Amino acid sequence: MNCELQFVDQVSASPTVRLDLMVAPWSVQDSTEFGLPELRRAVVSTLLSDGERYPAAAYGNRIIMLVARIADVDDDAMADALQDLYRELDRPTNILRYRPGTTEPVFFQTFRCGPDSVTWNPFLKEVTAAIPAEPFAVGLKETLPTVTVNNDPAAASNGLYFDIAAPKGDVETPLFVQVPLASVAISGRRQSAIGVRRRGTPSGMPGTLQAEAMTAQTDTSVQANDPVMSGSGSNYMRCTFASNASLVSRLAVSSFPASASVDVRGTYRVFVRVRKTVSADVITMRLSASLDGVNVNGDTVTLPSGTNIRWVDVGLLQMPLGFDPQTDGYSGIPLAVRGMSLFVSAGRSSGSGSLDMDVIAYVPADDRFCLVKWSEFAGPTAFVLDAAATEVYATGASGEVRATQISEVEGLAPMLTPGRASRVMWLLDVGTTSQGGDDKTRTIEVTPYYWPRYLSVRPVSS
Repeated sequence: MNCELQFVDQVSASPTVRLDLMVAPWSVQDSTEFGLPELRRAVVSTLLSDGERYPAAAYGNRIIMLVARIADVDDDAMADALQDLYRELDRPTNILRYRPGTTEPVFFQTFRCGPDSVTWNPFLKEVTAAIPAEPFAVGLKETLPTVTVNNDPAAASNGLYFDIAAPKGDVETPLFVQVPLASVAISGRRQSAIGVRRRGTPSGMPGTLQAEAMTAQTDTSVQANDPVMSGSGSNYMRCTFASNASLVSRLAVSSFPASASVDVRGTYRVFVRVRKTVSADVITMRLSASLDGVNVNGDTVTLPSGTNIRWVDVGLLQMPLGFDPQTDGYSGIPLAVRGMSLFVSAGRSSGSGSLDMDVIAYVPADDRFCLVKWSEFAGPTAFVLDAAATEVYATGASGEVRATQISEVEGLAPMLTPGRASRVMWLLDVGTTSQGGDDKTRTIEVTPYYWPRYLSVRPVSS
């Protein structure tokens, strides 16, 4: 069996080996153990019911018990070998490459330690070290093909989203996304809304609802095609506030989504794409939902000044409303969730213009959701959304880190679950400070990548 255990300088296919523990004078003993990280749980219990609940769980670090022997060299050479090992153990962080006869190696991020014991006598030269390490080993970097995300919700493919089919690994891992400067940078700092669905059939979740597919309410009517609006034909709705300027329903739909499904379930951050015809008008909006006599009103939002097209954040919407058993008793069979009646209300407290309504977008917010405010500087060539650190940094043409404004990331960036499809929703511009507003013709060139994470060893296929 061809095994490898090496301290190396980086996680790569051809790293620099600083110390190889499987090459003479070293040999790794059978008593070496890589251990497993402890899964720690938050426990909630009460004497009012049987059993306990685990509302949260997380893996702790692991301990690698290294037992290495030196043989077949003189004592001075043995002393040199020991020093080489001590120096590797003493690094604040290090990388231990491990391949126990498998095709693919894994890499452990280790932390500073010393030897626990050193045996030096005429018959045996052996070192034992308890090496603390991060919970998971990682595999080699997996870079996925670049995807063009269309900023048009009605695009034939990748309209406001991109998909990742089946990530590798044993446990969830952070998603990294590289985007060119031209995709996101703009004077005034563009802000994007990013969410992920990684359960069920991600393509089955509520995505977007065109305003013209809804029923016109007070002072609202469908309008002829406007190329800056999403959809084809008569592609947006206009409210004139002609007879009633109060905050009342302007658009309605009896059930959205139309079909009950387990993929309807979830909490969503809802955005409505709108445009004022008069900049200084004071207009407020609200999204309301109703089902079986249960009514919920969302946040009332005042639209920013200007006549640019905007994605307006109207708050969170949970489906279903109220208590959700999720499964049919103890069967484990997921229960379908029915769509709800929706009402888009708007009111004009001052001014004389109209409100144009284009489309409603549902961004999943019950898993990992974040708002990212991108830098407006022109020096870098790309930005990287780093889910491991929940940060954004800038890079140059050679991949070097460049100067950038302090990143503003609210929430949690996407993670990937091994073996499960994921859909990442990406609304390019949901801020109110960027110039020009939302443009459906824009695209985002995203290059997703990740490092699969493992509990012990890596299978050849995953």
